[in-house]
Amino acid sequence: MTRPDYSKPGRGSRFKMGGLGVCGRVGRGHPGRIPERGSMAEERRNGPTEEQGRERESRLARAYEREHEVVEELRALDEMKNAFLSALSHELRTPITAILGLARTIENDHGRLSPDEVREFMRRIASKASKLDRLLNDLLDLDRLRHGMLAPARRLGNIADLVRHVTDELDTPDRERIRLDVEDVPIAIDHMQTERIIENLVINALTHTPPGSPVWISACEEGGGVLLTVEDAGPGIPADLRTAIFEPFRQAGIKPHAPGVGIGLSLVARFAESHGGRAWVEDREGGGARFRVFLPSGPAETP
Repeated sequence: MTRPDYSKPGRGSRFKMGGLGVCGRVGRGHPGRIPERGSMAEERRNGPTEEQGRERESRLARAYEREHEVVEELRALDEMKNAFLSALSHELRTPITAILGLARTIENDHGRLSPDEVREFMRRIASKASKLDRLLNDLLDLDRLRHGMLAPARRLGNIADLVRHVTDELDTPDRERIRLDVEDVPIAIDHMQTERIIENLVINALTHTPPGSPVWISACEEGGGVLLTVEDAGPGIPADLRTAIFEPFRQAGIKPHAPGVGIGLSLVARFAESHGGRAWVEDREGGGARFRVFLPSGPAETP
């Protein structure tokens, strides 16, 4: 019996490759061929239809638009980061420079300084150190809030006492600009976070308003909680920035190198949210801004 010669591959023949039989060619009707179907087969035979071409162009246009949006977002974040680092370096350098200058004056000239002058220099050193401490606490608290590590520890207290305590402890000559109108409202809230809310709102108002202009603070009971309000007679906040101003490292309509790094109002909003409340800003009648924070009461923790 004559054996067929497989050494010359031809149509439908087989040839040896590494000891295995491999098909040399698969015909159109061969069962091993994967058939094309639907629009792929039609496009292969006739080319893309007009509708398919428009759809492809639309997909490409959307992809390009999305890529452009991402690039703009990254550019905005980079600008925000650079502005924050610049402001942070300024906010750190200024009090450190003052502390060093005052400390060296006391060290080198203590024999010529009167006791009253020494006390005044020490008071100014403590004030600058408190500013640094507040800035670092803001940065730490912002990071803790982002990681869910600062749940409110509610204790029963009087909101009027908290407001008066914060304003009395402010170490600034601008404290004389503050006008209080607070009601006695018993409420279960986190005292530390509420004091930080009040402090950051008041410092923001004192910092970004004309010297000598008043800052009004009020507190009243509302809807099962307390409504805190801080008003000023400054330039106000543009309507399109009243949400962005509560984002980290954002300052709305403020000139470059203005005091602050854009953390205080972000903490105000996040502390309010941790209580189940909210913070917002609106126009004040007669000009200026009105910042408001609603804090609902909750069950007080047992000591």
